[in-house]
Amino acid sequence: MKRFRWTYVPIALGMLVFVLALSAGAETAPLATPLPDAHVCANPKEPCVARSYTFEPHDLSFQLPDELAWQTAHNSEPFYAVLLGSAKAIHPDPSDPDDETECGGFFPETERVEVQQEFPDRKVFASRHGCSRVWYNGVNDQYNFLAVYAGKSLDEAREILSKVKRIGRFPGANIRKIQVVVDNGH
Repeated sequence: MKRFRWTYVPIALGMLVFVLALSAGAETAPLATPLPDAHVCANPKEPCVARSYTFEPHDLSFQLPDELAWQTAHNSEPFYAVLLGSAKAIHPDPSDPDDETECGGFFPETERVEVQQEFPDRKVFASRHGCSRVWYNGVNDQYNFLAVYAGKSLDEAREILSKVKRIGRFPGANIRKIQVVVDNGH
């Protein structure tokens, strides 16, 4: 019978602490330095148009340079959003080339368009974490969300949250300060 070697315990504990530290930081991505003039186009009737990337209807668009450098992330200016709801993201494992998981766990476009009618001058947008080149800093990327653009100031965001609460359809709505990110090849 083999004897247990106590010398491995400190190594195992050290590895456990390291893994826990990494996973704790994985909950939300920190806000990054935006590109100069990376203004968000928050009016759904006037989305940003870029030569370098075409935003999907569910994305919140922002101004991008004419060309996107390979393997770079392009960040919008920080802004406030009212998150209306969330759902567990389902996406393939990028480290497994044989993973055939279908993307899912996001809000259908029909629902986003329906909610957009409540906010005709503010973009209602939905994330598709792990399944799109667009993602969002300041939120847990293990979940997709449906949100409405709430402005550059916390006071403006509070006004939008009050309107959402009056609608009564999204009882768990909350304010987050986030950024849109276009990932070009990471």
